[in-house]
Amino acid sequence: MFLSWVDPRAEAAVRNATDASREPGGECARLCNGQKARTAGSLCCDGLYLPTLLFRNVVEFVQGRTQSYQIRLQPGGTVIWRSEVRGVFYTTASFVSFPFDSQSLDLIMTLQNNNTAGELWRGVG
Repeated sequence: MFLSWVDPRAEAAVRNATDASREPGGECARLCNGQKARTAGSLCCDGLYLPTLLFRNVVEFVQGRTQSYQIRLQPGGTVIWRSEVRGVFYTTASFVSFPFDSQSLDLIMTLQNNNTAGELWRGVG
């Protein structure tokens, strides 16, 4: 999944979080490259706004698997967030035409933030 948005504060937030994490005793909870271990040149995305995404028709997410993600900043404050989502999803099924029926699975993703909550995307999986 790829999401992008413009946040004029993003570059300063990443720069400040990265500088603070490089100080003695400094830490970073969310590396921009999605890795657990820090490497030379790793940027810290603590303090960067990331939306809260809810999947309205998820049964469960795959357990025992690390979520893969990557956050990139582009000129002009554009933030690009790539995240891999694996899970079990549900939809209603109709067997009226059985055994010649076909079913589709809509993945319903909702964006939730402090002010709004609304359907962000509905697509066939």
